[in-house]
Amino acid sequence: MQNSGFGLALYINHPNGFTSVYGHLSRFNPKIEQEVKNIQYRNKSYEIDEFPNANFISVRKGDTIAYSGNTGSSGG
Repeated sequence: MQNSGFGLALYINHPNGFTSVYGHLSRFNPKIEQEVKNIQYRNKSYEIDEFPNANFISVRKGDTIAYSGNTGSSGG
């Protein structure tokens, strides 16, 4: 997470090689949120760039992963 750029962002790598980017989020779903907090505490930093292995958190089509927001350098 960063205070500029995409702000609270999530990158999802798909089996076909594509990556989806979700930026300017207000919050993650509870499971992802807890893992992010664990990483933040471990790193002793709010701003993190973490790239866990592909099986760290599994998501499927239709899962809620996050909620849209206005974090980072977004504006109208």
